[in-house]
Amino acid sequence: MAVLKRWDGAAWQPVPNGDDLKYWDGAAWQIPTALRYWDGAAWQNGWLKSNPRTYFFEATDTESWRSSGWRVSGDHVYTGSWDNGDHIGVMVFNTDTVYGETMAQAMSTRPTIVGTPKLRLKRENSVHGYGGEPGGYSDTIYLGSYTGTIRSGDADLSVDITPTSTYTSYVLRGETIEINMDNQLITDMQGGRELWVANQTSAWSATGGQDHSYFKFEGAEVGLVPRVEVTLDY
Repeated sequence: MAVLKRWDGAAWQPVPNGDDLKYWDGAAWQIPTALRYWDGAAWQNGWLKSNPRTYFFEATDTESWRSSGWRVSGDHVYTGSWDNGDHIGVMVFNTDTVYGETMAQAMSTRPTIVGTPKLRLKRENSVHGYGGEPGGYSDTIYLGSYTGTIRSGDADLSVDITPTSTYTSYVLRGETIEINMDNQLITDMQGGRELWVANQTSAWSATGGQDHSYFKFEGAEVGLVPRVEVTLDY
C-alpha cells in the first residue's frame, strides 16, 4: 500500500496516521478523514485520521437492590442470593480519570470503538459467599445497561437485557475480573445510562437460596473501584 510522505529538506519522510495533517477550507484549518489514491482498480487509503485514546471511567456511585428494596447500608455491588433474595448491582459512571470527559463528550470527537471495552470488578476478600471454588462450579454473571436511576424504584423493572455481556467462571475472594463489554453498552453509556450486573436476567426471587455466584464486589467508595476501560478513535 502507498504511504503518504513529506519532504523534510533532506529526505522523504512518512506521514503516520494521526491528526496532524490539515487543510485550509477557506475559513479554518480542518483535519481530513482520509487521503486516498487510485491504484488502477479501486480507491485505497494512503493516510487515515487516527489518534486513539484509552479512557478509564471509574464508578462514582454504586448500590445493590433486592426485592425488599435498595440495600443502602453500603455501596457494594452484589450478585446472587444468600437466603434473602436475588441481587442486582447498579453502577454509575461519569467522567474518565485521564481526560476529564464524559462518555458523550469523548464519543462526540472519537465515535469509533477500538478493540473490546472491559468492566473491571473486584470481589471483596470477606466471609460473604463461598470461600473457594465449589467443586469446579462456575456460574454466569450478566452485565447490561440500566434504564432507571440508582436507588429509585424497583431495579428489576429497569434492566435492559438487549444486549447483555457475560462472564462465566467462579470468582474467588479477593479476585479481580474483567468482563468483555458489548459495544452497545458503551453507546448506552454515551446516552447517559448506568450499568447493571447480576447472576440472572429475569425472575429475581424474594428468598433465593445460597448461590455459588453470590459475590460481593467492591464499590465506588471502598476498595478497587469498578472501572470501564474503552479505546476510542476517529
